[in-house]
Amino acid sequence: MKKGFTIIILAEDRTGLLVRVAGIFSRRRIVIESLDVAPSEAAGICRFTITVTETEEVTRKLVQQIDKQVDILKTFFYADEEVVWQEQVLYSTKTNSINEILKSGVRYVATYEEYAVFETTGTASSINTLTGMLRPYLTAVVKGGRISMTNYSFLHKELREMEEKETEEMDADNVIV
Repeated sequence: MKKGFTIIILAEDRTGLLVRVAGIFSRRRIVIESLDVAPSEAAGICRFTITVTETEEVTRKLVQQIDKQVDILKTFFYADEEVVWQEQVLYSTKTNSINEILKSGVRYVATYEEYAVFETTGTASSINTLTGMLRPYLTAVVKGGRISMTNYSFLHKELREMEEKETEEMDADNVIV
């Protein structure tokens, strides 16, 4: 049975890696529902957060294939209920609608001559509900990818160990004999 999964990839920050990862999904005809790529807390290592709706078996095989790629340090996958996650959305409205938007509980970001920008975070369903309520006042809506947090102490430990190993290898390479 298909269900939502969050795939987390820790990788070296290399040009072209995103294209290679996306190609794996494309070849398997798996739709990427959300994608966020950002630096991790370890220098030179980026973190991909990808969401899919697929069976556990297909997701497991996908993760195994991604893990084999050069520049990929480690890939994990979690069922949606195993992670804390949020999505972000920016709303734009004409300046004469500011009061109506503020009543909804969104956060103010900026005001320009003809429009204002607001922001909120939440689950996909809460954002969709809010967007529906605000639709009459909106001139634009931009949704960001999912960001998630797992047993972060585990990932943090993994990143630190990888960083220490890389430092030791660099020190060993720089030894003058």
